[in-house]
Amino acid sequence: MPLEEPVISALSEFINETSRSQRGIQRSKPTVFVRNPLKTKSGVLRFAPQPLRPYLLHMGSQVLERRLQAEAIDLSGEWLGFYTGHFDEVVRLTQKGDYVEAVKITGDEYVPAEEITWRANVRSGHGEGQIAEREFRNSRFVPGRLNIIHPDKIVFTWESCGEVEFRRDD
Repeated sequence: MPLEEPVISALSEFINETSRSQRGIQRSKPTVFVRNPLKTKSGVLRFAPQPLRPYLLHMGSQVLERRLQAEAIDLSGEWLGFYTGHFDEVVRLTQKGDYVEAVKITGDEYVPAEEITWRANVRSGHGEGQIAEREFRNSRFVPGRLNIIHPDKIVFTWESCGEVEFRRDD
């Protein structure tokens, strides 16, 4: 059974994003390898592509499901964030296409109100979150990841800093 066009497109997008983001390497043409070591005449191990159909079909269904889910969900609106060690905060999410930005309505001693707390690509989940020292000193963005649990619950993870669960504020 041949792969359908949406699955091929979703796989291509996934492979391109993955290959560009890994270790900061920019590749003009993505390469998919699986662990199948072969020895060359010089004795050097290299990895050879294998038939990837079952793997790609599974991966493609996950990517396609996430893509369709992202298209169907509009995250715009007010959300409550449950910040560990702080009080609950209200953030306003604004989604434009594949990108969503969270701006604090109620702030704290680190990132005040009306400042961006995080932003991310809804389809890939890749994003960045703002961190700072007290009184909003030395503010900077660190890599992060958005995980959409369902339309009314999301989690944003700041790399090496923790995560915050957000629920839609009705």
